[in-house]
Amino acid sequence: MNDISLVGEARILIEPGIYAAVLTHHETNNVAFGGQPKVYLRFVLLDPGVMGVKLYAAFNVKAITGKPRLNGGIKLSHRQELTFQLARLQPNVRLDRLSLKPLHNKEIKIKVRTVTTDSRQRPLPSSLQYSVVSELISLMEPLTHDQ
Repeated sequence: MNDISLVGEARILIEPGIYAAVLTHHETNNVAFGGQPKVYLRFVLLDPGVMGVKLYAAFNVKAITGKPRLNGGIKLSHRQELTFQLARLQPNVRLDRLSLKPLHNKEIKIKVRTVTTDSRQRPLPSSLQYSVVSELISLMEPLTHDQ
């Protein structure tokens, strides 16, 4: 009989690579890793063999606006990773007009990687490794002007 019970969901591990996905929503959070404000982009994969798999991308942000919540507001600096990735997805949008909301429910080409170390850079055993979205590559269809 086991004296340990694991709680929570097991993290998903898929083959690293390029996938089609839909951004379903984003969540803001202030408490992870010493209070560093973050936004989590939540994706559902569309490719055969992984259809329906849910993954996330986590990005540091300068601040969150209001309380941490679903589809909450964020503040970005010009040099943050999410700024670069959003500018690539929305090349015709001024930086001060970037938004996550036009990307919700849009098909996006993403890059998935395997997390192999913990937050202190210690190797993770293979049973604890998991997949995350590491890059937003491109929109499958361009945004229209009314989005």
